Amino acid sequence: MIFIRTILLFLLLGVGVTGVYYLGYQSGLGEARRESRQINLVGRDVNGQQRSHHSMPAETVAAGLDTSNTDAAGRSTAVMSGLSATVSSGTDTEDLYIQFEQLLEQEAWYALERWLVTHQTVLSVEYGETLVNTIKQKANKYDAVALRRILRAYLSAVPGHNEALFMLSDLQQMGGLREAALESLLEILDNPQDSEVVRLARRQADQIINLVATELRNQTAMAQREAWWRYISQRLPMSDRYRYEWARALADVQRWSEARRVLMETGTSDVSQADLDQLLTLIDNSEQGLQFQRDGSRMLAVAHGADGGRFTLLVDTGASVTSLSNAALRRLSATRLNQQVKIQTASGVVSARVFEVPEIEVQGRNFKALRVIELPVELPGLDGLLGFDVLQQLSLSPLNSKSG
Repeated sequence: MIFIRTILLFLLLGVGVTGVYYLGYQSGLGEARRESRQINLVGRDVNGQQRSHHSMPAETVAAGLDTSNTDAAGRSTAVMSGLSATVSSGTDTEDLYIQFEQLLEQEAWYALERWLVTHQTVLSVEYGETLVNTIKQKANKYDAVALRRILRAYLSAVPGHNEALFMLSDLQQMGGLREAALESLLEILDNPQDSEVVRLARRQADQIINLVATELRNQTAMAQREAWWRYISQRLPMSDRYRYEWARALADVQRWSEARRVLMETGTSDVSQADLDQLLTLIDNSEQGLQFQRDGSRMLAVAHGADGGRFTLLVDTGASVTSLSNAALRRLSATRLNQQVKIQTASGVVSARVFEVPEIEVQGRNFKALRVIELPVELPGLDGLLGFDVLQQLSLSPLNSKSG
């Protein structure tokens, strides 16, 4: 019996030793696997050589690495730590750029935004060039919001990067954010560095500025149009054309003294002297008594046909030629001429037909064989726009001003 107990005791001791050895062996293997994964995260092996980074997940890159622990062999024990800005002693600038490219390749836009915010101090133009080139290839309306946020995060660290600002402006226009797109372009113009860049930014800004102004004019929002040109003139004070447009908008809302003051401060760098003289003539005549009916912020003129028919026209100093609706042209027995002209509308440049009105009376002045264009858009409650071709010929004995 004693012999059997002795044998069982030795068997139990053998099993215990074997179990302890096995558990220690497995623990060592697990530690080795963890160490291998940690080394892969920072992009280097135990010998300090570059390793492939393609296995690195976007979440790992975006979160950053906390490598405060280093073993005796100098190998980093990388531990995830949220959005920690700390970088492993084995992770240099090249490793950060690899992380950045990894996020771009995976199109992990929101993770990339967090990464850019976390690593503001290391960002450079090199990052911006890679970012812009990638966005050009991948941009679409579905990702536009995220891509705009990414570019703003980059520009907060590297302001004045023209390529990034151009790209941001394009994405803002894609989202219908025209005023924001204009601000991005104006930021380029605020710090001109290259004449070709300035020319391109100015051309794109002009397109946005004119489109907004045209829409406001077509909506007969004359007060808002004046406020728009005032803002643009103050934002870009070196442009004479913008100041001229502001003076013209002030004239449209009958603020004659202000219009004259702005006009007197306007040069001829990008506007003709003839345009300045025409507007000054209108202001002079108006200050001497040439006035129209006022309807809120709008000036209205009443015209009459040969048969006594009444027509309500919006006074628009921005229109060089008077335009009438199709219904008004029929009532005036206008004759269509074999001509067409190109005009700018809110929806773009369109072709308009030219007509000749046999007779029309405006402000006590009778006009015969007056050439007008067909109004390309409908203006509720109006029969057309009274342009500068008629305004500059009106007598100085106008109708009295009336409130509409």
